Amino acid sequence: DTMVEATGNLIEGTLPRTSDQDLGVGVLVHEWAVLALTSCVIRENRVAALQLVSRASVRILGCALQATLPGSFTLNNGKHFENIGDGLLVLSGSDVEISDTRIEGNVRAGILFDDSSGRITDTVSTGNKYGLVLQGSPKPEVGDGNVFDDNEAQNRVSDIGLPVPDKPMEALPPLDRPDDR
Repeated sequence: DTMVEATGNLIEGTLPRTSDQDLGVGVLVHEWAVLALTSCVIRENRVAALQLVSRASVRILGCALQATLPGSFTLNNGKHFENIGDGLLVLSGSDVEISDTRIEGNVRAGILFDDSSGRITDTVSTGNKYGLVLQGSPKPEVGDGNVFDDNEAQNRVSDIGLPVPDKPMEALPPLDRPDDR
């Protein structure tokens, strides 16, 4: 297991992997890794501000996940999806505890759990297409004190079958820098 703590960080404008806006996730946590985010802002990335896969675990406290831009991804079977932009994307057995956080202005879902668990408390998800999407099983506990209002299509919805990536983002090779020669 890998544990990382991040406090007071700004993660903004992650570049897509290709010119067709494929991926560009702000923060990706996977393979049993553990992350604690406190007072961070993750904004203007593509596909997801914060994505968890493969039983990752994250604690989010007092953060902002904002304005995820439309991006795309391709499934292992070759099916391609565009105009995807989620604030918090929790996949494949991952677990999130999120509290005192604001998630707003994302192209698709503010928060999307797919076959994953966790706990949501005192969190606001507003100005997205969907505020909170819960798909598959398990599902997180949704405590009192949350606000899911003023989302374009629906504030809260279950099992609508939104497509989600079926593999983590591939790492890119490092860029050649002139001073590395």
